[in-house]
Amino acid sequence: MERPKLPGLTPTTAKYLRYLVSFVVTFGVGTSPLWGGGVIPGFTSILDMFPQDLRDVIPWVSLLMSVPAVAVQFFSTDRRQPRRLRRAFGGALLALTVLILTTYVVYKVFVIRIYIPAADTKVAYLVGANPRPNCECAKRGLEIRECIGFAISVNPDDVSACFPRQEIAVRSAVLSVLYMLLMMSLGVLIGLLILKETFVSLRGPVRAARAAR
Repeated sequence: MERPKLPGLTPTTAKYLRYLVSFVVTFGVGTSPLWGGGVIPGFTSILDMFPQDLRDVIPWVSLLMSVPAVAVQFFSTDRRQPRRLRRAFGGALLALTVLILTTYVVYKVFVIRIYIPAADTKVAYLVGANPRPNCECAKRGLEIRECIGFAISVNPDDVSACFPRQEIAVRSAVLSVLYMLLMMSLGVLIGLLILKETFVSLRGPVRAARAAR
């Protein structure tokens, strides 16, 4: 049985998708030489001077750097767009910047990343402030980073069980809402850019029609 074909994207939506992928994915990949790590022989980036544990900041910096890139695209063409559109874009720009920084801070407080040798990768865990007394980590006097994979398994459910359920639920909700707001703000920013370019492209024919009268 053949799968039903999905309807194609409208031209405006397709453009929106291209811009979103361009500013978030392509732009992020393009900034990789800035992070050093032997990408360019003889070049040492400032990030190379920081501890290895701080390399997790790279995705956040890439996302943050995409914000001025969108702003350059918005303001580099015709500046005579409606004032309300400029104000809306400025507000979305500020909101996105604040949300990126806020989400990063909350992420660093609520989440830990542990290297798992068996998988040869780092795994992120949502944790609370203090483990429950009946948790094996607390019983052995170990910090949560020390006991994952030793006193308790690497299963995220086992890690969450070491902390009060309500605390984990609240932290999960806060982090999830911040992420959703961040993504929505980025989407609004790209949407305003598309609206601005649509306004500029339509203004030419309107002026020509008025001049022909």
